Amino acid sequence: MKILTDQDWLVFKERYEECFPGFLDKLKEMFPKLTSGETRLILLMKLKFDNREAAESLGISLHCVWRSRHRLSRKLGLNTTGDLDVFIERL
Repeated sequence: MKILTDQDWLVFKERYEECFPGFLDKLKEMFPKLTSGETRLILLMKLKFDNREAAESLGISLHCVWRSRHRLSRKLGLNTTGDLDVFIERL
């Protein structure tokens, strides 16, 4: 599924909520300063998308995904993107 437009994002969020009720609310409560892009990346990571799959779904380059993961790791106070994977898996 591609998440390229705001409408795509709304549909994706609805389907995600059906599968994981309350997860988005929990995420917003824990991290109120996440951007929509960061939230999208977290949701894809939670679904076990690899960097290439996330890039294709979001319509961005693989390098942008890598950079976004790195920035997100720092924003959440984690040392590595590997820590980010473990952190998101445990959410």
